[in-house]
Amino acid sequence: MDLRGAKQRVRDLWRWRSLRELLIVASVITVIISLFEIRTDPVAMLFEVVSNFITCISITFFAATLTTALGLFSTGHNWKQTFLLLLALAVGGVLGGLVSWGINDLLFTIHMSNPLLYLMIVAALSIIFGLAFTAYENISCRLEETASRLADKEVQAQKLLRLKTEAELEALRARVNPHFLFNTLNSIVSLIPVDPMKAEEVVQRMSNLFRYILSAGDRGLVPLREELDIVGEYLEIEKVRLQGRLDYEVDAEDSLDGAMIPGMLLQPLVENSVKYGVAPKRDGGRIEVRCLRRGDRCSITISDTGPGFKAESTQEGFGISGVRQRLELNYPNNHEFDVSAGNGVIIRITIPATP
Repeated sequence: MDLRGAKQRVRDLWRWRSLRELLIVASVITVIISLFEIRTDPVAMLFEVVSNFITCISITFFAATLTTALGLFSTGHNWKQTFLLLLALAVGGVLGGLVSWGINDLLFTIHMSNPLLYLMIVAALSIIFGLAFTAYENISCRLEETASRLADKEVQAQKLLRLKTEAELEALRARVNPHFLFNTLNSIVSLIPVDPMKAEEVVQRMSNLFRYILSAGDRGLVPLREELDIVGEYLEIEKVRLQGRLDYEVDAEDSLDGAMIPGMLLQPLVENSVKYGVAPKRDGGRIEVRCLRRGDRCSITISDTGPGFKAESTQEGFGISGVRQRLELNYPNNHEFDVSAGNGVIIRITIPATP
């Protein structure tokens, strides 16, 4: 037997957490035994309970110390180990019974008519309750291991979801960059001969937008005001490209100062509104982005006056699905995301107002 390992196991047993469990076990056994020895005299009943507790605590601690030192708490499927466990419980019970007999004799001056029967009884009780406690410990350990494995799987699933979402954000940035570059450069080229100041303004807005797009993925949560400013920059660029056919309003309550949201959360939704709600219409249309505080929640509404998204775009489109996944990643079971179509499309997002 590994003496060093045995000493360490016994030291672990005698720590307060383990001692507390043994005290609970001894108390439960005391109650069970005392129920079979109820007496009408309260004083005599009290002495009986105290005597039973001394016996139970002595048996419990001796049996637990011996089985722990031998490393027999987990019986497994080895019959030899099971036999040793039964033997250790019996020996521990006898030792505990002898100690409790001495203590009870000093306190209550008891007379033991049949010592051998007494030792056989305490040995049997030690085996019965020891096996029950061992089974309980094994089941508890298995449940903890199962819970730990499930928790690890959940963590891994969250990591995979985060990686997937980050990859989609990178793909979104890669898709947005050429799209903006192509359309905006065409607008700038057309503006240079007729309105060079306006062309310079568009270049500056494009620079601000691209700087934000390139940094949003690394920053995680960004101030809501900053996200809305970038949405405004984007809409101003699109307003130039659409030659005034786009009207918009971006507004947020002052009470939302300090609110944080995932970067690039709103831009794909606004882009969809421009692409499907405004650009196809000869007369253009209007987009509104409003942010309101509702108690401890932030309510964000994006609406347009267009004909509405196609069903497959609403449910499966890259931008919409990416927003859904990012909301679930950042606010699991603590957000709302709703898309409704009528006279235009209305998208509502509800998230915590504070990070």
